[in-house]
Amino acid sequence: MSLPVGIDLGTTRCVVGVLEAGKAAALLLGREVYREVSAVGHEDAGVVVGERARRLSLTRPRQMLLAPLRLLGRPFDELDLEAWRPQPLLRAADGELRVRLVPASGAGEGELVAPPELLAPLLRQVRRTVEQQLGEPLHAAVVAVRGQLRDAQRRATIAACRLGGVEVRRLVHATTAVALAYHAGRAAVEDETIAVIDFGGGGFDVAIFEVGERSIEVLAQRGVEVGGEDLDARVVEWLLAEFREQTGVDGAADPVVRARMRDASEKARVVLSGQKEVVIHLPYLAADEAGPKHLQVKLTQARLEKLVADLLDRCAATVQRTLDESGRAADSVTQVLLVGGCSRMPAVHERVEAVFRRIPVDALNSEDVVARGAAIFAGLLASRSPELVVHEALGRPLWLQVGAGEATPLFPRRAAVPGEHSEPMTTPGDGRAGPESRVLEGDRGGAEPPTLLSFTLAGRSEIEVKFQLDANQVLELTIRELFRGKEAQLRIERPGLDSATLTAMVEAARAEEAEARAARELGERRQRLEGMAQRAERALAEAEKLSPETREAVLAGVRDARAVLQAQDDDLVVAALAAFTALLRPLPGELGAIAAPPPAPTRLQPVVSAPPRRIVAGPDDQVPDGDDD
Repeated sequence: MSLPVGIDLGTTRCVVGVLEAGKAAALLLGREVYREVSAVGHEDAGVVVGERARRLSLTRPRQMLLAPLRLLGRPFDELDLEAWRPQPLLRAADGELRVRLVPASGAGEGELVAPPELLAPLLRQVRRTVEQQLGEPLHAAVVAVRGQLRDAQRRATIAACRLGGVEVRRLVHATTAVALAYHAGRAAVEDETIAVIDFGGGGFDVAIFEVGERSIEVLAQRGVEVGGEDLDARVVEWLLAEFREQTGVDGAADPVVRARMRDASEKARVVLSGQKEVVIHLPYLAADEAGPKHLQVKLTQARLEKLVADLLDRCAATVQRTLDESGRAADSVTQVLLVGGCSRMPAVHERVEAVFRRIPVDALNSEDVVARGAAIFAGLLASRSPELVVHEALGRPLWLQVGAGEATPLFPRRAAVPGEHSEPMTTPGDGRAGPESRVLEGDRGGAEPPTLLSFTLAGRSEIEVKFQLDANQVLELTIRELFRGKEAQLRIERPGLDSATLTAMVEAARAEEAEARAARELGERRQRLEGMAQRAERALAEAEKLSPETREAVLAGVRDARAVLQAQDDDLVVAALAAFTALLRPLPGELGAIAAPPPAPTRLQPVVSAPPRRIVAGPDDQVPDGDDD
């Protein structure tokens, strides 16, 4: 695709941005911004994605999964299975997380899939919509993600995109994408410090930027695993308690009750961002001998804030800590930008205002601002001489621990990316393996940071290990012997799909999609041949000045086409279509028009007009004098 494309891979929905004529715009579907709901499911007839999967989750929650992005790269032991109930999450033989696709018919146990495989159909649908709207294939895009994603989550995101047919040109933090969109629209040229807070369905991220005329630099960034899904879970627990008190029925174990309450909680939270109270009415939640059980309860803005106060306090503490780490005073921050659905809550505004002593701004269209910023970043990557330089920073520190020794810093937080670090290490020599070494990821607080990967070395006694962070903040290891001798061996153990397995899965997905495309094209040829036969019959009935020989030839072609369509032979359909087209093309009038090729795919996305060209007067041009005043 010639146009730079950015994808906001959000927890609750995906939005696409396109950069054209120097201006970023959201991809449209009709007259509305295209939003693909982040929901996937499985039916006996196949995969279900988007809004349909979300609606089906209200009645078939075991087959449908909302917010699948939160599963990417997450170890099984880290998950709160109670929060994901009734989703069938399992530990595979290798210890990795798997999701069981429960058949709607209830027959069989269902297939076990990795989270990247689960998300791939959603990305495939996004890619097809982009191609349909822009009229050209989409091969690569910049994908906006949370800034606090760990290495395994970044790898899983890239794997899911590849399985969906989209190559990732770069992973960009959502907060950085917002800063890019802000830079594109600002009128000032002087340097300024801004804060960007992204509070969406999957998490809370904050970043402090130094924004100049030709550069954007990350000064500090942090995040916390608190999102709209967690806020809604608190409301669900409150609704369950209210339902139990009103009816005496405990609906906690009923997946459908939980699914309907979750949907109602999200809608109520959205309404309470602009109103003081909302009435939640859920009829026919349950039934017993006395009859159906309903729930009707009033949720106020104050009650909601009380239910989630501790979560919002954690977010506020993260904002304060990020500001302190940036080295900037609160009064030096000129703009505080809020994006994400949860950022509209009045309680969030109050806490952010208390930190910066400035009223935060949510005037940016948070629905598509991240996607537009990602498209701008895609344009910068495609440009040979970009007008803007973005200085990204590492979102989490990395540590190296050799054996049972003390962990030493490898890459500090806010380290420039891409980057590399070389570490001389020793082995027992003679081909024997050295002690296991681990790379730890995250802050060192009371508990030890989680292990990113572990590795062992074998070979000569002195080996140099090079740790390389690429532009996507994914860590790779290479080794080099300090002295000539036998080649050293490096054995790495890390979670997630290994490269060989992922490559095989990508090839299988491409083959499956190619087979589906071939079947779709064959169906289109059959429809075209049937349509040409019908139109030819009508044209013959209306044609008066047609020779008997020509009329008989066309009728014979129609009979042959009918016979081929009944024979169900794919090769014969292709040959019959070519023969019938060749027969009709030289004929005059309507018969010849029938053989015209089908129109090429047209672009449905409105074309962005280029900005007016700046006109500079030459030395010989006559410029009228203006008034001095």
